[in-house]
Amino acid sequence: MSPSARSRSSLPSTGKAPGRPAPVGYLAPRPRATKDLDPHRTPLLTPAIAVDGVLIERGKVLLVRRRNPPFRNDWALPGGFVVRGERTEDAVVREVEEETGLLTGVVRLVGVYSDPSRDERGHVVSAAYRLEWRGGKLRGGSDARDARWWPLTRLPPLAFDHAQILREARRKSS
Repeated sequence: MSPSARSRSSLPSTGKAPGRPAPVGYLAPRPRATKDLDPHRTPLLTPAIAVDGVLIERGKVLLVRRRNPPFRNDWALPGGFVVRGERTEDAVVREVEEETGLLTGVVRLVGVYSDPSRDERGHVVSAAYRLEWRGGKLRGGSDARDARWWPLTRLPPLAFDHAQILREARRKSS
Protein backbone atom coordinates (compact mmCIF):
# COMPACT_ATOMS: atom_id res chain seq x y z
CA MET A 1 0.00 0.00 0.00
CA SER A 2 1.37 3.41 -0.92
CA PRO A 3 1.98 5.98 1.85
CA SER A 4 -0.81 8.20 0.51
CA ALA A 5 -3.28 5.29 0.41
CA ARG A 6 -2.29 4.34 3.97
CA SER A 7 -2.92 7.88 5.30
CA ARG A 8 -6.25 8.09 3.44
CA SER A 9 -7.46 4.84 4.95
CA SER A 10 -6.90 6.20 8.47
CA LEU A 11 -9.25 9.15 7.90
CA PRO A 12 -12.82 8.96 9.18
CA SER A 13 -15.27 7.56 6.68
CA THR A 14 -18.34 9.46 5.50
CA GLY A 15 -20.23 6.20 5.43
CA LYS A 16 -21.11 6.68 1.76
CA ALA A 17 -18.39 4.50 0.26
CA PRO A 18 -16.36 1.94 2.19
CA GLY A 19 -12.79 3.07 2.72
CA ARG A 20 -13.42 6.46 1.14
CA PRO A 21 -12.01 9.26 3.32
CA ALA A 22 -14.16 12.12 4.54
CA PRO A 23 -13.59 15.40 2.70
CA VAL A 24 -11.30 17.94 4.35
CA GLY A 25 -13.32 19.88 6.93
CA TYR A 26 -16.01 17.18 7.15
CA LEU A 27 -17.87 17.46 10.45
CA ALA A 28 -21.25 15.77 10.19
CA PRO A 29 -24.17 15.40 7.81
CA ARG A 30 -26.05 18.65 7.29
CA PRO A 31 -29.67 18.86 8.49
CA ARG A 32 -32.08 18.40 5.60
CA ALA A 33 -34.44 21.29 6.33
CA THR A 34 -33.89 24.87 7.49
CA LYS A 35 -36.24 24.24 10.44
CA ASP A 36 -33.64 21.76 11.75
CA LEU A 37 -31.08 24.57 12.07
CA ASP A 38 -32.43 25.98 15.34
CA PRO A 39 -29.26 27.15 17.17
CA HIS A 40 -31.14 26.94 20.49
CA ARG A 41 -31.48 23.15 20.17
CA THR A 42 -28.98 21.90 17.57
CA PRO A 43 -25.32 21.35 18.48
CA LEU A 44 -23.34 23.90 16.52
CA LEU A 45 -21.07 22.57 13.81
CA THR A 46 -19.84 25.98 12.65
CA PRO A 47 -19.97 29.29 14.51
CA ALA A 48 -23.44 30.79 14.83
CA ILE A 49 -23.91 34.53 14.39
CA ALA A 50 -25.67 36.54 17.08
CA VAL A 51 -26.22 40.21 17.85
CA ASP A 52 -26.32 42.25 21.06
CA GLY A 53 -27.81 45.71 21.45
CA VAL A 54 -26.49 48.45 23.74
CA LEU A 55 -29.07 51.13 24.48
CA ILE A 56 -28.04 53.78 27.03
CA GLU A 57 -30.36 56.66 27.96
CA ARG A 58 -29.92 59.20 30.79
CA GLY A 59 -27.30 57.16 32.64
CA LYS A 60 -29.24 53.87 32.38
CA VAL A 61 -28.75 50.82 30.19
CA LEU A 62 -31.48 48.56 28.85
CA LEU A 63 -31.16 44.96 30.09
CA VAL A 64 -33.33 41.86 29.81
CA ARG A 65 -33.76 38.96 32.23
CA ARG A 66 -33.18 35.82 30.18
CA ARG A 67 -36.04 33.32 29.93
CA ASN A 68 -33.96 30.44 28.52
CA PRO A 69 -30.66 28.73 29.27
CA PRO A 70 -27.84 29.38 29.29
CA PHE A 71 -27.94 32.03 32.03
CA ARG A 72 -31.68 31.56 32.65
CA ASN A 73 -32.96 34.42 34.89
CA ASP A 74 -29.71 36.37 34.57
CA TRP A 75 -29.55 39.88 33.17
CA ALA A 76 -28.11 40.48 29.72
CA LEU A 77 -28.04 42.92 26.86
CA PRO A 78 -30.97 42.29 24.52
CA GLY A 79 -30.07 40.27 21.47
CA GLY A 80 -30.19 36.90 19.80
CA PHE A 81 -29.41 34.89 16.72
CA VAL A 82 -29.33 36.20 13.18
CA VAL A 83 -31.68 34.31 10.85
CA ARG A 84 -30.68 33.19 7.37
CA GLY A 85 -30.82 36.06 4.88
CA GLU A 86 -30.87 38.76 7.57
CA ARG A 87 -28.32 41.54 8.00
CA THR A 88 -26.87 41.84 11.50
CA GLU A 89 -28.05 45.48 11.70
CA ASP A 90 -31.63 44.35 11.01
CA ALA A 91 -31.31 41.41 13.40
CA VAL A 92 -30.32 43.58 16.38
CA VAL A 93 -33.24 45.97 15.79
CA ARG A 94 -35.63 42.98 15.48
CA GLU A 95 -34.29 41.22 18.57
CA VAL A 96 -34.44 44.34 20.74
CA GLU A 97 -38.04 44.97 19.69
CA GLU A 98 -39.04 41.32 20.30
CA GLU A 99 -37.43 41.22 23.75
CA THR A 100 -38.20 44.73 25.02
CA GLY A 101 -40.97 46.28 22.91
CA LEU A 102 -38.71 49.23 22.06
CA LEU A 103 -38.05 50.51 18.55
CA THR A 104 -34.41 51.32 17.93
CA GLY A 105 -31.95 52.25 15.23
CA VAL A 106 -28.30 51.34 14.83
CA VAL A 107 -25.82 54.09 15.70
CA ARG A 108 -22.60 52.13 15.20
CA LEU A 109 -20.82 48.83 15.67
CA VAL A 110 -19.33 48.43 19.15
CA GLY A 111 -17.35 45.31 18.28
CA VAL A 112 -17.34 41.68 17.23
CA TYR A 113 -16.95 39.14 20.03
CA SER A 114 -15.72 35.73 18.93
CA ASP A 115 -14.17 33.89 21.89
CA PRO A 116 -15.19 30.25 21.26
CA SER A 117 -15.94 29.82 24.99
CA ARG A 118 -18.28 32.85 25.33
CA ASP A 119 -21.40 30.63 25.03
CA GLU A 120 -21.73 27.13 26.47
CA ARG A 121 -23.98 26.05 23.57
CA GLY A 122 -21.06 26.29 21.16
CA HIS A 123 -19.05 28.81 19.20
CA VAL A 124 -21.23 31.93 18.86
CA VAL A 125 -19.83 35.08 17.26
CA SER A 126 -21.70 38.23 18.27
CA ALA A 127 -21.80 41.64 16.62
CA ALA A 128 -22.65 44.24 19.28
CA TYR A 129 -24.23 47.54 18.24
CA ARG A 130 -24.82 50.86 19.98
CA LEU A 131 -28.48 51.77 19.47
CA GLU A 132 -30.70 54.84 19.69
CA TRP A 133 -34.23 54.72 21.07
CA ARG A 134 -36.95 55.61 18.54
CA GLY A 135 -40.15 54.67 20.36
CA GLY A 136 -42.19 51.78 21.72
CA LYS A 137 -43.28 50.80 25.20
CA LEU A 138 -40.97 48.83 27.50
CA ARG A 139 -42.05 45.26 28.25
CA GLY A 140 -40.41 41.85 28.47
CA GLY A 141 -41.19 39.51 25.58
CA SER A 142 -39.97 36.65 23.41
CA ASP A 143 -36.82 35.23 25.05
CA ALA A 144 -36.89 37.86 27.83
CA ARG A 145 -38.75 37.30 31.08
CA ASP A 146 -38.40 41.01 31.93
CA ALA A 147 -36.89 44.18 30.46
CA ARG A 148 -35.69 47.04 32.62
CA TRP A 149 -33.51 50.16 32.65
CA TRP A 150 -30.58 49.75 35.05
CA PRO A 151 -28.46 52.62 36.38
CA LEU A 152 -24.93 52.32 35.01
CA THR A 153 -23.67 52.80 38.57
CA ARG A 154 -25.63 49.81 39.98
CA LEU A 155 -25.56 47.00 37.42
CA PRO A 156 -26.41 43.39 38.23
CA PRO A 157 -23.98 40.64 37.17
CA LEU A 158 -24.35 40.22 33.40
CA ALA A 159 -24.57 37.03 31.32
CA PHE A 160 -22.01 35.94 28.73
CA ASP A 161 -19.37 38.62 28.03
CA HIS A 162 -21.91 41.44 28.20
CA ALA A 163 -20.04 43.36 30.93
CA GLN A 164 -17.08 43.61 28.54
CA ILE A 165 -19.34 44.69 25.66
CA LEU A 166 -20.95 47.37 27.83
CA ARG A 167 -17.54 48.66 29.03
CA GLU A 168 -16.32 48.95 25.46
CA ALA A 169 -19.53 50.67 24.31
CA ARG A 170 -19.20 53.24 27.10
CA ARG A 171 -15.49 53.80 26.39
CA LYS A 172 -16.19 54.41 22.70
CA SER A 173 -18.93 56.91 23.61
CA SER A 174 -16.72 59.15 25.73
